[in-house]
Amino acid sequence: MNPHSNQKTPFPTMAEVEAAGHLQLAEWYRFLVSPANKKEQRIMKRMIDRFHAEGRSTPAVGKAVNGRPKARRKR
Repeated sequence: MNPHSNQKTPFPTMAEVEAAGHLQLAEWYRFLVSPANKKEQRIMKRMIDRFHAEGRSTPAVGKAVNGRPKARRKR
């Protein structure tokens, strides 16, 4: 998946969410658009629950998904 493309990421199925690894979940977490119906809402909720259960995001995950780590806020 190219993070800089303008193409809409297709919504995964529930089976794909259950089989996905942490990086795939991170990509979906970052690039999926808002769910359009109840089925997509259930899929999105499960995807977010699995992503959070597997450790959320780290600088390494951010770099792998976005091409660079998440920028830190200046204080």
